[in-house]
Amino acid sequence: SVIRSLAIIRRVRLMKAVRYIIGGGIAACDLLVFLKGPVMRKNLDGVPIWWCPWIHDLAVMISASAHGLFTIISEWESIYNGSSAYAVKCFKKDEIERHIRSVFVEGQSGVSKPMLPQSYLNSVSSQELNVWIMAQSAQFPTAHVIERRIALICSELTRSSFLSENYVKKKFTKDVQYDNVPMFDLGCWPSCGDHNLGTGLSFGKSAGKFLNRSLLRIVEEEI
Repeated sequence: SVIRSLAIIRRVRLMKAVRYIIGGGIAACDLLVFLKGPVMRKNLDGVPIWWCPWIHDLAVMISASAHGLFTIISEWESIYNGSSAYAVKCFKKDEIERHIRSVFVEGQSGVSKPMLPQSYLNSVSSQELNVWIMAQSAQFPTAHVIERRIALICSELTRSSFLSENYVKKKFTKDVQYDNVPMFDLGCWPSCGDHNLGTGLSFGKSAGKFLNRSLLRIVEEEI
């Protein structure tokens, strides 16, 4: 059908942009600055609470460039359990749990305090906290969300204005430029609800207190 044909063409163009960016077309420092910037921080629909753009989006981009657009999805369970041939350390179960504990429970020494509200940390047992961490670590975005995030990164980093501002002397061809157009086969964009998170967008309940979608906003206000 026409929609499927458009999806194939879109993904071919997307892969060209991914390989251009990861292959050195965009300097690593500029890529990291972008991933840490407001565009990616504001676009976190459909990703788990532990998702960090400059860690996990970067890993997704590298995986897509090396192994294919959706390898990270098809291999997710094996990567998570540490049995995959694809070495994506930050998506392994132990690494995700360590990351969650470091950011949300213990805080990063000399950098930031725990991102979970102290009132919540004081009201739960260690066992309840471990259950919550395990539940969060098992969540992963769907292929739809992953593709949309890759498209957002590629469109921003290959647009003419960005390249002319940062790479005036560097040769650039329109062949690798990606325009982030609505993905009609995915229900357009934005369209990201609970069904777009692989194992459900569930932050759990402990000691009678829900940790829900507004948690990140509450945390940001407290920091």
